[in-house]
Amino acid sequence: MNLYRKIYLDVIEEIRSGNLKIGDKLPTEKAMSEKYKVSRITTKKALDLLAQEKIIERFQGKGSFVSSGHIKNQELKKEASVKALPHLSGLVGLIIPDFSDVFGLKQVKMIEEKCSEYNYHLVIKRTLGYAEEEKKAINSLVDKGLDGLIIIPAHGTHYNHDLLRLVVDKYPLVLLDRYIKGIPASSVHINNQKATIMAIKYLLEKGHRELAFISPPKEGASSIEEREIGFHIAFSDQNLPVNNNYFLLDIQSSIPKNFSSNNVKEIAENDRRKIEGFLKKNPEITAIFCTDYTIANMVYSVLESLGKKIPEEYAIVCFDSVSTANGNPLFTHISQREDKMGEEAVHLLMKQINGEYDPKHVEVDFDFIIGETT
Repeated sequence: MNLYRKIYLDVIEEIRSGNLKIGDKLPTEKAMSEKYKVSRITTKKALDLLAQEKIIERFQGKGSFVSSGHIKNQELKKEASVKALPHLSGLVGLIIPDFSDVFGLKQVKMIEEKCSEYNYHLVIKRTLGYAEEEKKAINSLVDKGLDGLIIIPAHGTHYNHDLLRLVVDKYPLVLLDRYIKGIPASSVHINNQKATIMAIKYLLEKGHRELAFISPPKEGASSIEEREIGFHIAFSDQNLPVNNNYFLLDIQSSIPKNFSSNNVKEIAENDRRKIEGFLKKNPEITAIFCTDYTIANMVYSVLESLGKKIPEEYAIVCFDSVSTANGNPLFTHISQREDKMGEEAVHLLMKQINGEYDPKHVEVDFDFIIGETT
């Protein structure tokens, strides 16, 4: 049984048994939090629900009192399904760094569509990849009484204590696209390692041996770490050595928080210089694996400026892509099934709202699509 529901039902039982009578004052949120060993968020949720049902009345600065209203559904028992309880708000939140046509837009549309099927409205907060904005968004939406959150965590090493607090309180929560080590929350993502192995195997089968790996800093981002591991495994499976000089791991342009930076042009130009220098230093490279479309697009541009032919001289593979004017994908890429990821995230969230709190990790399949860069 989820914790706010236990508090809700215990108060009802106290009223039924006569231990609490009309006009009696309930213990404070702080006292109830200490009694049930939960946060005040959980206690507040239970009391708000009791007030919504007119079982208690809440007065700012004075406390909560048993009301003269009748308790609905007198046959309600502690083992009853949580579906018997009304939702607090009819709202769920989506906290996302950002989204675009390349990745994210289909996901957001599907999440909104599936929430509507469950009679929920969706509230969206963009963090632009800033950990502090993510923290503000979490606290803001939880304080507003939303019934659950879907979160695409910001990139970085930050250990978000607000996320951990929600998990400990069994607040309905699903992490989307990636997970955070040490936080036992439900998540939906693709198998980044498997996807990368498939992409690198494809390049190796085409005869490429001098392969580069270009990414942002890992900084605890599970998806990037898994893609790098997949790169190594693909070579190991073919009994081939990996050249450690062919790794460029500090591209900043594709980190969401830098999209809105005041010096975004400077960051992009600095990355272009890094890539150009990296390629000139390693002229043996014939294929480049990029962990995202933004980096792949920059690599493509740098190669063009150097007078290199794609795919004749260089092959490029990445995650996600846009289509060219003729409708074909520009890059050979791993296409994440955004709509399926969004759908699974909503299903997991609704199960938690209905009392199923065991963390579940759902892997969504992906597609490998041949484009014009190989």
